[in-house]
Amino acid sequence: MNAPRALAAAALLAGARGAAADPMLSVMPASVDAGRVELSDAAATATVRITNTGTGPLKLLALQLLDGGTGAATDWTAMPGAPCSAGVPPSCALTDTLFTDVALAFAPRSIGVRDATLLVNYHDTADRSISIPLHGVGVGPTLALVAAPTVLDFGTLPVGVAAELTLQVANHGTRDLTDGELAIAQPGPFTTSPGKLVVTAAAMTPITLTCKPASTGTFTATLQLSAPDVPGPPIELDLRCAGDPAQTLVATPPAILLGEVRLSAPAHADLAITEGGMVALTAALVPPIPGLTVTVPAPATLHLAAAPIADGSLDTKLVVTPETGAPLAIPVTGSAVTARASVPPAVSLGTFCVQQPTTPRLVALTATGSATVGVSAPVLQDPASPFDLARIAPLDYPGMLAPQERAFVAITPRPRSVAGTASDDLVWATDADVDGIPSHTSLTATFLADGGAIAPGMLVFGQVQIHVDARNAQQVTLQNCSAAAFQLDPPQVPAPFSIDSPNFPTALKPGEAATFSVGFHPTQPLAVTKTLIITSPQLPAPLKVDLSGEGIANGGDTDAGPSSAGLSSTSFYACGGCATDDPSGALAVALAALAAAVPRRRRAR
Repeated sequence: MNAPRALAAAALLAGARGAAADPMLSVMPASVDAGRVELSDAAATATVRITNTGTGPLKLLALQLLDGGTGAATDWTAMPGAPCSAGVPPSCALTDTLFTDVALAFAPRSIGVRDATLLVNYHDTADRSISIPLHGVGVGPTLALVAAPTVLDFGTLPVGVAAELTLQVANHGTRDLTDGELAIAQPGPFTTSPGKLVVTAAAMTPITLTCKPASTGTFTATLQLSAPDVPGPPIELDLRCAGDPAQTLVATPPAILLGEVRLSAPAHADLAITEGGMVALTAALVPPIPGLTVTVPAPATLHLAAAPIADGSLDTKLVVTPETGAPLAIPVTGSAVTARASVPPAVSLGTFCVQQPTTPRLVALTATGSATVGVSAPVLQDPASPFDLARIAPLDYPGMLAPQERAFVAITPRPRSVAGTASDDLVWATDADVDGIPSHTSLTATFLADGGAIAPGMLVFGQVQIHVDARNAQQVTLQNCSAAAFQLDPPQVPAPFSIDSPNFPTALKPGEAATFSVGFHPTQPLAVTKTLIITSPQLPAPLKVDLSGEGIANGGDTDAGPSSAGLSSTSFYACGGCATDDPSGALAVALAALAAAVPRRRRAR
């Protein structure tokens, strides 16, 4: 484990606003890097000093943590010290050379890059803002059962006869898990091996569960998987088996665990039936499931073929009837699924001034079908791309996405010295691609030598629960690319979107940038698309940002908690407002090894 640590200052950022007699804001450091922090560790800490290095009153109006689209703002806390401890908001006055230290803490709840922005709103001679990038990475192991049913049912066994079933445990984290534990609550006839779990990152470890009923009756228990360095309660899976002295047939294995069966990829399973003196038997599925067929290729062998025709449950019983004696009902569990993934067809990163800094934009791929999807590392198509790509989550590929989960990258335009449009394609390959053709997102960014610039060109908030004060504000950056100042009219932002920062800049000097935040606060269960419009008497055309989000009655992509797919906040796929749009070749064997993770009662951390 890593001990709590203080983070070193990076650089000085001073906002020179005019003559020396004016108040002047100085921030040290200009950015914060918390490094890699284990999810189970104490928070990493840092201090940002905000100083009035000029003369005259300077008022701090608010400190706000902004999210880039993954819900990472909730992983950070910011607390101003004296003299502003209880004064921000509404305001805290910093007179000549007075300063306040803002204590920052980073406690990641998800694996992946968990960047946020500390937005400082203040008033010197006018309302202004300054943004401080916050960088941190959540790391650690995870724990998940792979393709496990809701109940692991061994069926009915002869008294005193043992039967085994094997499950796989996966670790989708950033390091090996070495201290996992298996336990069975009220074990009765159930046992498990091994007792300790060692699961390497991006791999799987088998566990064997055994039931050996010593008496007649039905037995239940609960399997628990946990690890000290995987936050949250144990993963739990219900176990069931029955003992019956009249039962003479025994199936090996005692149950068929189909897991996910894609409509385009049939599955097969074979069973051996043993019974002294057995001559012949018949078999049938009760109830029958369309697309599931059973044959008896030999007197002691059953073959189950699963070629489902529609999504849905494949849970049934395979009933085997001998010429004499009691029939045997073999549990069959699984799900028929469709593999599908989508990306936004086009993303505008916004407009930027030439020879000025740029800002990143998150782009996501979403598993939009009902199947778990394998994803390979996304790439920019042009080797000399005008953009930089950074992995957000997952950090390592190949990866797996459960239904409705997302993979993120950050795309940042490289600064340019001449006006014009930069473009490239972001390429994603998955095992859901039709005919092996990867998905593409067209990326553009426009650079201006004159006028006003705004980035990003679109904010997508995803699903947000109605009537909930969600902390989902995302940042928008304005730049003045002109040689003269321009005034800004009050922004036009239609409900249920709102300006969440306490002030909005009224003017921008030449070369000046300002950041404000926009939030989505729905009151009705509707999908909403609006446009933020900013006008100025000095600008020939308004500045616009497209806004979209969906209000839902329950749940949602509030990455302060689970996503609509039931993700824990510590899943690296969780998202609080993500850029997504809708769009079969196989990936490498490494992807196939990472089968669908379906932990029960809690998601793996």
